[in-house]
Amino acid sequence: MKKKIEDCVVLYVEDDDSTAFLLQIALRLAGLNPLLVRLSDGAAALDFVSKVGPYVDAPEPDLIILDLNLPRVTGLEVLAVIKRSLRLSHIPTYVFTTSTNPKDEARALELGATAFLTKGSSLEAFTQAVKVTFSSLPT
Repeated sequence: MKKKIEDCVVLYVEDDDSTAFLLQIALRLAGLNPLLVRLSDGAAALDFVSKVGPYVDAPEPDLIILDLNLPRVTGLEVLAVIKRSLRLSHIPTYVFTTSTNPKDEARALELGATAFLTKGSSLEAFTQAVKVTFSSLPT
């Protein structure tokens, strides 16, 4: 039985508060209301998916969204760990970044990212990127 989007857990790893706020607005505009867990650094994301430390009882995410430029552990490093894990590799994992560097995109896709999306500079572009990202969840 498929989950309703309201029951889906989305792990959002983003260190910029204004970008995280924009995601929440874009979700609302898109009519999507998943359980959003936001962490602001890559080390915390690894603890969350590994269920260690304060995240020992963390739910397994149904979707992961990673920024590339994170403190402590980069988004690409987090992505590599997730995609090497037998338990986690099936989870759709999107890189959602301001980077337009083709090398970043190539590396993310090589590591197993579901998609590499550039954060738009307008709310409309940002909302469209969010819709694409969340298309793998039930509506």
